[in-house]
Amino acid sequence: MSFFRERRDFSGDPLYNPFERPSMPLASLALDGVLGTGGNNDSGEPVDPEKGLAIPTAYRCVAIISTVLAGLTLEEIQPDGDAERWTVLDNLDSYTAFECKEFIGARLAGWGNYFAKKIGSRGKWQGPGDTLRDLIPYPGNDVKVVRVRGVKTFRVRKRNDDGSAYTDPSQPNLPVYEDITDGPLCPVFHIPGLGFDGLQGVSPILLAARTFGTSIAADKLAARFYSRGQQLGGILKVKAPLASQSQADGIKMNWRNSHSGIRNAGDVAILDSETDFQAITIAPEALQFLQSREWQAWEVAKMLGIPAWMVQPNTTWGTGVESQNEGFVSYTMRSYSDRTEERFTRDFGTRGKPLEFDLDRLLRGNMTERFQAYGQGIGWGWLLRSEVRKKERMKPLDTKFGLEEPLQVQSMNGALADGPMNTPPIPGAQPASAPAPVDPTQEDDKTSD
Repeated sequence: MSFFRERRDFSGDPLYNPFERPSMPLASLALDGVLGTGGNNDSGEPVDPEKGLAIPTAYRCVAIISTVLAGLTLEEIQPDGDAERWTVLDNLDSYTAFECKEFIGARLAGWGNYFAKKIGSRGKWQGPGDTLRDLIPYPGNDVKVVRVRGVKTFRVRKRNDDGSAYTDPSQPNLPVYEDITDGPLCPVFHIPGLGFDGLQGVSPILLAARTFGTSIAADKLAARFYSRGQQLGGILKVKAPLASQSQADGIKMNWRNSHSGIRNAGDVAILDSETDFQAITIAPEALQFLQSREWQAWEVAKMLGIPAWMVQPNTTWGTGVESQNEGFVSYTMRSYSDRTEERFTRDFGTRGKPLEFDLDRLLRGNMTERFQAYGQGIGWGWLLRSEVRKKERMKPLDTKFGLEEPLQVQSMNGALADGPMNTPPIPGAQPASAPAPVDPTQEDDKTSD
């Protein structure tokens, strides 16, 4: 919509009157034509995971999930309960362990599924017992999971060596798919997110297409608002109709040259009787969409399971943040870590040695709280000092220091409790002396009256 709506006089020459409809609210100009048509939601903006991640809050939420998952250590649990780092992901040809886990988190949070091609020691995946050499993620939406005659099947889009889509020469506009049956020899590695058909997960962004579409539309509205909708400083009202657009442009340029710039700030303008100047201010109700954008950001974070204190810029991290972090790990990250470790165990693990992520680093408190807990565990004998050094990633000490032996627990009166432990008491403790033995032959010195 333009301020200058063309009219023509009786001779056919154009006349321009910028104020043909003075009753129209200026704020409505910023809202004109913002929302598009079509799309997969009521907002009119088509939504897919890539467009959804263009929303800053959505990108930050997915980045938090993926980087936290990538920073966790995947460990192999031995039959005796000891945990050792699983080094298979450290030896991939194309990716580091961090990059591989980060991509898994991003795909699960944004697309709802992670699909990758297994590369074995000889190239083609040979099934259980083969050494995983690489995991090559499938691009975009190249894989769909279907049931063919009741069997779970991966429908994979075929691509040429250069990555371009392979098409049938007889039908060049239609992509070609290959069906791969699931099983031990299947080269497709799939981690499904939350889904409803038992085959594959659903993208949270697509499930909340209306919320994400509204947020995208609000971004466009903001861009139009600041770029063209409400950037006028004022209006020069000319009572006589202008003969041409060039005459209107000349008046505008003369006004700019005379009154714009720092040197003219605070100056006084002198106008003739045919011209008026009207300053434009933005009505508060025209800015309510800014509040709606804040609400949409919270809706996006809620959909992806990210607490507000992680994405709001004005949030102060302080008292209670450890408890909130525990809730984030328990109710958000566990949904990603558990399904990932179980799939790795199922496809690449050794029988009897499950794979688990080490979540202790996310859940442990500050240094003072940890040391107090360690002291209590060591003092009561159920925690070894060598275990504490291992938890704190400290170098183990020689066995001559006796850190592999539990300290004996002291009873309430200070005496050492009975038990199989023969190690010294807690350093610094002053055990009370044992009571003198009672002579059973000695008579009671109390006499009756």
